[in-house]
Amino acid sequence: MYVFCYGSNNPHQLSERLTTTIPDIMERSISCTLQNYQRVFAYRSRKWNGSVASVVPVDGAECQGYAVLLSPEEIKRLDVFESYPIMYDRVTVQLMNHQTNDLVEGLVYVMNLRDEFVEPSEAYITACSKTFSTHHYLRNQETFKNNELDYDYDIYDGVSLQLIKTIKVTASIDFLNLSKE
Repeated sequence: MYVFCYGSNNPHQLSERLTTTIPDIMERSISCTLQNYQRVFAYRSRKWNGSVASVVPVDGAECQGYAVLLSPEEIKRLDVFESYPIMYDRVTVQLMNHQTNDLVEGLVYVMNLRDEFVEPSEAYITACSKTFSTHHYLRNQETFKNNELDYDYDIYDGVSLQLIKTIKVTASIDFLNLSKE
């Protein structure tokens, strides 16, 4: 089953959580969009020292990310890191696969505890930018001139669903340690 990644679950973090390699994660991944959902930030994470990401249904919104094909055993391992079913629930969704322009079924972790908003930390935004970078890399590898892409990253309050600010982020795939051959 595909699992949609939109927050800090970039290939580096997933490879550590699932005890595999980044190339293995990348081989099983597709660039995709979760339609009619908005990425938001809520809950005060002690680990990340700020809010963490979730998605909420919003008509017309799009949340870009990537999805990785995981075994049932790998999903159970990931459940532990996502504090499923206490902090996050798993929801079955349809994802727009950018490689085929078809819908594929996947799971997305949706936060149960959206009761407080604080600014996400710089470290968390960096982790999320790696996920966004992976989305763009998988979608169009030619987009990355010199392995970088500048983009706007919206910070939505997960409680009020209001746009708090837009920050400039430089996406890079350097963390993937891909061969340039």
